[in-house]
Amino acid sequence: MNRATNNLNQLRPWEISYMLIDFLSASLVWLLFFIYRKINEIPEAYFEWRDVWNDQMLYWGMLLIPLGWIILYFGTEQYQKIARQSRIIIAIRTFFQSILGGFVLLLTVLVDDDLLKYKSYITPFFILISIHFLITILSRTGFLTILKGQIKAGRIGFNTLIVGSGPIAQNVYTDLKKIPSWGYNVLGFVGAKGSKFNNLPILGDFPSVSSIVNDHSISEVVFVKERDNSQSVQSFLNTQYPFHKGIQINVSAHEPYNLSKVKIRPIPNTEVLAIDLHDMSNWEKIVKRLFDILVSLLLLLLLLPLFFWITIKVKLSSSGPVFFTQDRLGFRGQKFRILKFRSMFEDSEKSGPALSFDGDERCTKFGAFMRKWRLDEMPQFINVIKGDMSLIGPRPERQYYIDQLIKEEPRYNYLLSVRPGITSLGQVKYGYASNLQQMQKRLKFDLLYLENRSLRLDIKILFYTFLVLLQGQGK
Repeated sequence: MNRATNNLNQLRPWEISYMLIDFLSASLVWLLFFIYRKINEIPEAYFEWRDVWNDQMLYWGMLLIPLGWIILYFGTEQYQKIARQSRIIIAIRTFFQSILGGFVLLLTVLVDDDLLKYKSYITPFFILISIHFLITILSRTGFLTILKGQIKAGRIGFNTLIVGSGPIAQNVYTDLKKIPSWGYNVLGFVGAKGSKFNNLPILGDFPSVSSIVNDHSISEVVFVKERDNSQSVQSFLNTQYPFHKGIQINVSAHEPYNLSKVKIRPIPNTEVLAIDLHDMSNWEKIVKRLFDILVSLLLLLLLLPLFFWITIKVKLSSSGPVFFTQDRLGFRGQKFRILKFRSMFEDSEKSGPALSFDGDERCTKFGAFMRKWRLDEMPQFINVIKGDMSLIGPRPERQYYIDQLIKEEPRYNYLLSVRPGITSLGQVKYGYASNLQQMQKRLKFDLLYLENRSLRLDIKILFYTFLVLLQGQGK
């Protein structure tokens, strides 16, 4: 299969072009709708085209309104895996996007429009969404037809790795070769023996899947369940998938897998299933991040007097700095410095890392008070604004404890697929953990949060956190 190898770089210009076409389509729609409004407002005998071209609202609308549409498309996941999108699904999605976006325009732009002030909004609304749907779907369909033609011709491919090197892997490879329109560019196999299979290289053994994905810019991994790699799918998902969220995971359908909370969809004409782990939609992630920033800024301003009081009390409680910083692992394993009010005496871990517990003599008297009401966590609003943390998410841990936890529970890596939080489901349902066993028990709640992550659940956790704070149920 003579396909291009650097598929990620090849597709990126197509994604940008797709967004540009959407922008130009939305700009054209506003131009046509603006002309329609002018024609209906000005009597035919007095209408002149200069009334259209001399109106500055035309040009501002052609620039700013398409940006709003792009934000809407991004929030509704229009630009994810564009080369894999069905044109029928695109048509359905575009229809609902046109209605939603048209309704937003009606409420924000047209509701105070002088041209429509004394007329019914119904007809202009349907004219707007009809023009938008027609122009957008025609441009998108044409674009995707060209893109899929490039894939079918072999000019664009998806670097694919087949994990397996037995009879079932042979069948899967044969199936993928039969559907060139899907663009599978199989670079090689993963197996325990030999240097070649089906005239393609054996790129490594099962434990090296993650490094192969990085070294060969793999975007599609097909796991084939065979005798010698029966645990490879689960192992990869547990330990490595949070760090490779950009790739598509596929599995052979010959045998069932123990995969909870995943979306499964068949790949046509093959015995392969594509799987996606549950995650928030793009628009939820945007709202969550904006909520994090706004709430953190507001609380920092409102709690400023409390900050000053705590600063003085910490300084008087014992010698040492007011703030305590420490390396923690955050999103995708990136280290960051967590910020807290110091609640312990200096050099409290001179003998090595140690978790805090009830009655911990390392805590100052005021430090114990802060921990009971969780006041020591307040500076982490700064971590949230910086982007290191979120208001809601699994509590961040040190590498020292993560290494021990992963030995007992490899799924801990899933917690690194999201930003850590100031509070979490594990924090409100279980509380602080004083040892590894308790950390494992709390982990179950955090995994439950990941499997059901949503804005509604975040709001519930905030409410439970407020109740915990009122009751002083800290350590």
